[in-house]
Amino acid sequence: MSSFPLFKRLPLELRQRIWTMAMEPRLIHVRNGSTLPGPPTLMHACAESRSHLRRHYVQAFGGDGSGPYAWVNFDMDTICVSDWELSKNVLQDAPVKHLSVTTSDDGEFFWYRDTGVVVGIKSLQHLEVRPLSQTPGYKVDWWREWDSLMELWYYADVPVPFRTTIIGPYPGHKVPEITPDNYLRVERDARREREPLDDVSDSEDDVDAPHRYRAWRHAPGCDCPSQQAF
Repeated sequence: MSSFPLFKRLPLELRQRIWTMAMEPRLIHVRNGSTLPGPPTLMHACAESRSHLRRHYVQAFGGDGSGPYAWVNFDMDTICVSDWELSKNVLQDAPVKHLSVTTSDDGEFFWYRDTGVVVGIKSLQHLEVRPLSQTPGYKVDWWREWDSLMELWYYADVPVPFRTTIIGPYPGHKVPEITPDNYLRVERDARREREPLDDVSDSEDDVDAPHRYRAWRHAPGCDCPSQQAF
């Protein structure tokens, strides 16, 4: 059905519910000196849709208010920036929840330059990092350049509060991405392939595991003597 002529005869509350359910997440590309996206198409449907949906969107990234701005629903839209623009505070302290960053840096330099900005976004719920290039020779294990970043953020007593996904730069790679859920396993699997060891532990929380790769961490409430109060 391409049209529904009786829509305007539905109760107002139902029509508003339909407008709300019809909203879709968008990718908002924020670039210095470029045109920002306008209101979502749905807001152009009619005066009623625009009036109702305005409450779900805010005008953002307009600088001092004299320049163009973007209409953003921070609950569902993903803000897309480059690493350089991220370091230049192009986000303008906006309450970003979903952030995608393209970068030509490796994980170590990304951590050095951008981790303070990212961790400082208190509203952030999900971070997506898209490396554009890699060090020559790292195609097989591209994720190694990002393993240390994941360890610093998540293999810690107090992990960062947002979820990070590092998207691999090589389509069809056996490791398409690393996340807090799989980065430990990805490294262990690669270690087994390189030096097959049947007794490599499947748990990085096993302090007595042979052939450990990472330093021991203390789980909250553990009974280690060094963690007990005296």
